[in-house]
Amino acid sequence: MPCPEEVLARVQARCAAQVVRRRRFSVKPRLVWRLAVVGAAVTVALVVLVTRQPWQQQRQAEEVHYTNEQVLQARREVDVALAYVHYALRLTERTLEQEVLPAHVVKPLKRGVTTALGVLTQEENAR
Repeated sequence: MPCPEEVLARVQARCAAQVVRRRRFSVKPRLVWRLAVVGAAVTVALVVLVTRQPWQQQRQAEEVHYTNEQVLQARREVDVALAYVHYALRLTERTLEQEVLPAHVVKPLKRGVTTALGVLTQEENAR
């Protein structure tokens, strides 16, 4: 059963009105290119200002001489700090492996796979 002519005419009129409404708010390509060029220029200017910092004077680094004792003490302090980091990472790894992964990853994943396989098995048995 074909569609009545007046219904087709109304639908076409509405579609044409929506196209006209959309065209009113479109952005002109020339404006987009201008905005892109201005945005790129502003970005380059900001990068140059941040990296070069022309308003500040460049200071030359003074040479500092450390004694052997100071170097050894700094080395010991670094070793202690790295030992703390190693300990914290080991605890985190253990907690992740024993508590987080089994409870929050493996169980939900296992439940999802079991459900999916159960549904597939039931569908195959129904055939």
